[in-house]
Amino acid sequence: MTTNKIAINNSPEVSLINDQPVTTSRAIAKFFHKQHRNILASIRNLNCSDEFRSANFSAHPYKDCLLYTSP
Repeated sequence: MTTNKIAINNSPEVSLINDQPVTTSRAIAKFFHKQHRNILASIRNLNCSDEFRSANFSAHPYKDCLLYTSP
């Protein structure tokens, strides 16, 4: 697995993982100046199939600066 960071002006932080662009809900929240919990709620409430959601969104534990793990 290869990971490369991409810096593009006027876009959230994006990484290339195995030649696929990926970002995080935290990067989206930061870029759009929204609360992270609202981004997560928007993802949960998307009007799409479970198949699409599971193929395009996945949850990963996150450790903050105090090393607390969040879902």
